[in-house]
Amino acid sequence: MAAHSAGKSSGFKRSRGSSLNIRWGARWRPPKAPVTAKIRLIPGNYKGLDGNEYSYFQYVEFYSVRANRNFISSAIWKIDEDGKLVKAGGNCLGQDAFDAEIAEGIDRDHRSISRRLMHVFNGIHLAWYHLVPVERGDGEPAVYENGKRKGEPILQKVPCDGRKCDMCQEKLPKTFGKKIHWSLGFNHLVNLSGFIDEIERDCAECGGKGTIDKVTYDCGGCGTPIVVCADFDLKDEKQANEYSRLIGRPFICKCGHTDMPVAQLECSGCKDPMPLDIFGCDIELKRQGEGTASTVQVVRWVPTVLTDELQEMAKPWNFSEIFAPDPLNIQADILKCRNPYGAEPGKEQAREYGKADFDK
Repeated sequence: MAAHSAGKSSGFKRSRGSSLNIRWGARWRPPKAPVTAKIRLIPGNYKGLDGNEYSYFQYVEFYSVRANRNFISSAIWKIDEDGKLVKAGGNCLGQDAFDAEIAEGIDRDHRSISRRLMHVFNGIHLAWYHLVPVERGDGEPAVYENGKRKGEPILQKVPCDGRKCDMCQEKLPKTFGKKIHWSLGFNHLVNLSGFIDEIERDCAECGGKGTIDKVTYDCGGCGTPIVVCADFDLKDEKQANEYSRLIGRPFICKCGHTDMPVAQLECSGCKDPMPLDIFGCDIELKRQGEGTASTVQVVRWVPTVLTDELQEMAKPWNFSEIFAPDPLNIQADILKCRNPYGAEPGKEQAREYGKADFDK
């Protein structure tokens, strides 16, 4: 997926507590079928583990089967020229446990720990929410203790339940939309990429539906075709994965040019095709199946201009803080093991996986 520009931040650094609140409180994923949900994806500009820029942020996550908990790796990770995830430095108890089980010959289905490369998008959940006061542990309303809002009650957004909503009966204030983030593993990212291809067949220039065809992906330097699209059956999982790999990373051409392949387009409705952009559409999604066999499905999309209110939520998050590596003592607690590395010396074991524009 192509990278998009992002705005500059004020340079404000969140505490780990506030970042964790966003990590867990704003996480989102599509509901199980037949229920659907409508969201708007917001483009960011993040440096990936392969050194290229993407609309999403990447981080490495470990999952402990025994603890039924996950955590973010504290190792330094890279994606090599073959597209493989490689540890490039740093200490991580999750990777230590992962390597140990491989060395013992434990097959994937019986390992107690798994590892995934995650891709997290900014987004807005397009639904009604109630503003509900947050309570302290003693049952009293929580208030802001510092800043411009000092003394004001802290409110959280809780989804409206519709016709039989108790919060509606209590006349709690309503607001539309919530800023969220959505993390996808590789298979779900491939699913989404397939639907992006479908969305991009609609032409923003002439308004045609499914009128654009991608003919080839060419070298941007010499124009040599790199991928002939008709050679791939995107309904076949292996071919779809290979297609995504070829067009989703920079290509080193014999002419010496290195860059993302350039799509050559044809539209049956006009001579100057302009593919519809997923970031310019409201999309309706659902999740089909369970676990690793589940798929993400986009059931419809509608080109829409964000309202002023929603535009305020359309500012990419600083994911390098929100998805910062979990400390070794937290990893040890989850894995129920000893931390052999002792006290953490700070940033040496807490790498920021990729920096957004506003981190610079």
